[in-house]
Parts: sequence; structure tokens; C-alpha cells
Amino acid sequence: MDKDEVVCTCFGVTVEHLQKAIDDGAATFDQVKQVTQVGTGCESCLANAKVIVGKLLEK
Repeated sequence: MDKDEVVCTCFGVTVEHLQKAIDDGAATFDQVKQVTQVGTGCESCLANAKVIVGKLLEK
């Protein structure tokens, strides 16, 4: 996974932003979503964001 990959174009959220939220203590997708705003705009990235966050949380 490329850390610079944009997951959410509405808010410019990248994989690196998602990882930072997790590193800072977010332990669920909803917590990552709250911190980064991923999936809260047009919601077209929601399904993909859930998959990516799930993989990052498994690490």
C-alpha cells in the first residue's frame, strides 16, 4: 500500500493520514473516520476506506 495513495478525494485523506490516526490511538474504523473525516463527504470512498483501515488495523 502506497502511503501517498489518496483514499478520500473530498478531504485529501491519504493512507498515511489513516495510519497516523491509528498510530495516535484510533482503534476502529469509526474512530479513524472521526479523526480524518474519511468517507464523510460524498461517501464514494467509504467501502474502500473500510477495507484499507481494516488492513492497517490488522498490522
